[in-house]
Amino acid sequence: MTEQEYLDLIESSVDAIGLRRTVATLSRICHEKADHIDSNWQDHVLSARWRKAGAILDGTALKIAVILGED
Repeated sequence: MTEQEYLDLIESSVDAIGLRRTVATLSRICHEKADHIDSNWQDHVLSARWRKAGAILDGTALKIAVILGED
């Protein structure tokens, strides 16, 4: 995929479900990846990094909700 195709794909997600839900979904993916890495690879350092990324996105989603008034 090209960069423009990535942009279009993410923009369509934001248009369909909103920015907060898009970011919250990315957060959930991070947390699920962390669980998968822990369960299947026992790489606790890498899984902790994915969890931290998920936590940052959780906070970002909350801030977006306040700024844009999204539920």
